[in-house]
Amino acid sequence: MSSLTIGFLPQECVMSIAQLISPERLAMRQKTPGLVILDCRFALEDADYGQRNYAQGHIEGASFADLKRDLSGPAIKGKTGRHPLPEPGALLESIQAWGINADSDVVLYDDGPGMFAARAWWPGWASARVCTCSTVGLKPGTRRVCR
Repeated sequence: MSSLTIGFLPQECVMSIAQLISPERLAMRQKTPGLVILDCRFALEDADYGQRNYAQGHIEGASFADLKRDLSGPAIKGKTGRHPLPEPGALLESIQAWGINADSDVVLYDDGPGMFAARAWWPGWASARVCTCSTVGLKPGTRRVCR
């Protein structure tokens, strides 16, 4: 995987270019050391949707990344949007709790169209190599196949 270098970021904050991973390839790599899988399901109209669906079933070995708790900072009325980026220290705590380090391969998924998996990817993770597994570009029902 080639790296994307961004001039204004220190090297330890630069991640490799994201790519999609098929459910079949993920299944073959399921037990690979350093693989971290995050379930990023969320619904704007139902804040408990992701956690509830994670509890009902998720890809084997996946941890849950909650948009409000893990991927957003406090919303301040009139100053921020409803899901501002988390403080770097808070994001780092979540990253460490999920077991992500510089040698991790990270798979992010939601149940389509990929908006919440992209939100987990977007803030950037210190030197983590990130792959995105979502229904975008894959056959319908892929999340079910990923289980």
